[in-house]
Amino acid sequence: MNPLLKTLLNTRTLRKTLNEATPEQIETLLANVILVSDEIKEIHRKKAEEDAIKLQELELFKQQIIDKGIDFEALSKIMTGKPKAKKKTATAQTELIYHYEKDGEKKQWNGKGDMPNIIKQAIHNGSKLTDFLAR
Repeated sequence: MNPLLKTLLNTRTLRKTLNEATPEQIETLLANVILVSDEIKEIHRKKAEEDAIKLQELELFKQQIIDKGIDFEALSKIMTGKPKAKKKTATAQTELIYHYEKDGEKKQWNGKGDMPNIIKQAIHNGSKLTDFLAR
């Protein structure tokens, strides 16, 4: 909780804090608190009014749906919309595997992550990445 709000909500702490203030300062503070309080109440009143209007509109739609005999579950499925399945491309369906040899040991790289240094060096020396594909 905000320390200032904590002070304002605790009578003893507020009394101690305001003990140092002049009566004019206390009157100004009180006027400011009332002003801000009224503004906040108005904001909440407007929001409640807007929410009531939205709810009333939704109730009207609900009644129209019932009156027309529309299946709510079918309407719900249409409204939510399911994401369409992506078509897989040939490369996504078949994962490419690259073979190479390091220190006499045969290894594989699936093309994800950092490229092995041996393959990098071979490409730098003129080889092609396709040269490392599994056959």
